[in-house]
Amino acid sequence: MGGQKFAPYFKIFLPLIVPKEGRKRSERSLAAGTLAEICQAMKSSIVPFSDTMYQIFMQGVKDNSDEVVSNSVFGVGVLLESSGSALVGKYPEVLNVLSAFLKEDGDRRTIDNVLGAVARMMTCNPGALPIENVFPTFVKWLPLKEDYEENSTVYTAIFNLLSGNCEAATKELPTLIPIMIDQLTNKKLDEETRVIITDMLRGVTSQYQELTLKSISPSQAEVLKQVLSQVNGS
Repeated sequence: MGGQKFAPYFKIFLPLIVPKEGRKRSERSLAAGTLAEICQAMKSSIVPFSDTMYQIFMQGVKDNSDEVVSNSVFGVGVLLESSGSALVGKYPEVLNVLSAFLKEDGDRRTIDNVLGAVARMMTCNPGALPIENVFPTFVKWLPLKEDYEENSTVYTAIFNLLSGNCEAATKELPTLIPIMIDQLTNKKLDEETRVIITDMLRGVTSQYQELTLKSISPSQAEVLKQVLSQVNGS
């Protein structure tokens, strides 16, 4: 069932799904995760519910359970993605709230979902973000360490910025290149993300060959050589 067809039913079911205070942690987590998946599936059809969903997820990020918080952060990200320009005005508040989770002793799954949410904002409405301030912090917390499902979202955002010759992104290449090469040796990396990263490295190493060589170790250079030789079919 498409998003538009599901919308009338969602209006009925929403009050029954909303995480309520006093419920068990597992129930609150399930509710937040379910609503996030619905937002993702409904795409632009979620817009009539955007303000309500925004309030629900932003309340969820204040929960005392890391699991509920993580699912709510994911929900914020997919809601902003599905809502397009409808919630652009909320970006500053979202950045401010989510940045509080980026700390050394923070829950790593939540941090990964923060990166996923920021990546979605950068992809959907890059002009609505202070990229020159956001991107360096974004890169600082890479790579993802627990929620690998957000990898394709994160590296697609990076790919788009580099393809658009975003200055903030190119400045971070000395940090990004080693991270991307190391990810290619990560057995948990999905094939879609592997292709995205490989395409980026092929373009970057061609355009910034000297910078690339200065940024990587001998072992990383060997991995890069093998990857590019496979791509080029040599």
